[in-house]
Amino acid sequence: MNSYAETWLSPPFRRAGAGGESLAKETMQAVSNAEEQAHRILREAELERDRLLAEAEDQAKSLRAGAEKEAAKRVNVLVGVAKADGEKLQAKAAQDTREEQEALRQRAAQVYPQAEALVREILFGPVEGR
Repeated sequence: MNSYAETWLSPPFRRAGAGGESLAKETMQAVSNAEEQAHRILREAELERDRLLAEAEDQAKSLRAGAEKEAAKRVNVLVGVAKADGEKLQAKAAQDTREEQEALRQRAAQVYPQAEALVREILFGPVEGR
């Protein structure tokens, strides 16, 4: 593939005479300079792209770490709340159990004399004088 400079130096673009060669050399140099500048701009753009990508990756890592830290805090808070709720439920269940036991003891105390009389009647027969 021909460069721009080679194209301009080939006929019919090359001017005849001494001035034509000088113009062709200047044109070739200008095209060469433009190509170098274009390559330099491309290299700089690639470097800038790489820098921006690395910066974006660093920011993403930082944001992810921050989000993970915040999520861990929230989890710890939720675990604390769940533990407190569990302890409250456990205390309530224990209190309800104690109250139920007391109610059963009182009921047993109330029916004990009747149950005792019934057992005696079954074992020893009816009691006279009732």
